[in-house]
Amino acid sequence: MKKPLFSLMYIIFSICLVITNTAYSEKIKSSEGKKDLFINKEVLEHQQLDANGGIEEAENRYTNRIGIPVKEGKYYCVEYDGMPTPVLYMVFKSKNKLNEKNSSIVQDRISSKVFVKAPKGAKFLFFTAYESDFSKISVYEGFSHSNPLSNDLWTNGKKLMTLGDSTSEQDLWQAVVLSKMGFNEYINLAVGGTTINVFADNVTSDNLKDVDVVTIMGFFNNGPIKKGSIDDKPSNNASDSVCAQYKYIIDKLLTLKPSINIILITPHCPRADDCSEKVEAVKNIAMYYNLPCIDLYNEAGFNEFTFDLYLRDAVHSSQLGYYKEAQVIVGGMLRYLP
Repeated sequence: MKKPLFSLMYIIFSICLVITNTAYSEKIKSSEGKKDLFINKEVLEHQQLDANGGIEEAENRYTNRIGIPVKEGKYYCVEYDGMPTPVLYMVFKSKNKLNEKNSSIVQDRISSKVFVKAPKGAKFLFFTAYESDFSKISVYEGFSHSNPLSNDLWTNGKKLMTLGDSTSEQDLWQAVVLSKMGFNEYINLAVGGTTINVFADNVTSDNLKDVDVVTIMGFFNNGPIKKGSIDDKPSNNASDSVCAQYKYIIDKLLTLKPSINIILITPHCPRADDCSEKVEAVKNIAMYYNLPCIDLYNEAGFNEFTFDLYLRDAVHSSQLGYYKEAQVIVGGMLRYLP
């Protein structure tokens, strides 16, 4: 009499075990990194992509000999030793022939990007890098090797716009943030060397209409301007206060699209200057508009003990520094966004 009961219990246990293992496997699968598409790592030494999609001799430049298969409309990124890396040049071609020039190139040569979107007709990706050790270079579909932290994030399938200066120009921290937060579209209007007042110059009702989140970060190029106060009138004059210039940007964004999610980000702490007053100004403006502020300056861990790790010069982050920034920004977005 005990055998049927035992058999039934064993069957129920087995079913539960299968369900549990399946759920666990799916959880692990969703957290795993993506497949490296750069399988054939043959390198052409001291050669670079030319403007027509062919190759030319160039000292200390290295180019993949075999094209990497791609799909039009998808983003593709390059990483070196697990870190997002801007390569020197990228070219998309319709044929896997590097020496064939204009007949198979589908887009002009792209310079200094971490990731790019494959244009119509693209079937293969070629790139030129400064690094000669191609065993450490990987190419992934998407913005980085990471998958979203969760499939339930509000940001999954959303579009991000970033405004700022050289601290945001090269897509380095964005690559990690876009992947981990699940964004599927992106526009970067940050331009190196610019002051706060021109951050929003390229923002229009047209390019903002389908954007869900905008980040604003930067003030390193404004020099010794005053902090100002929340009572300052909005201004797009570079000599006016930090508060006045940030108010100008935010007013423009909210006028064009009141429903937009704006996040202010204070830049990391540089080796060069004490920026604490400007940081306080940005945080005060965030409070004035009831907007979130992610404080890299005080929370990213850039200090006298880590400057050599996180900075490549007195101001700009190293690859490890950008990755550290990205971690803090992801944490802030998880905290502040819906």
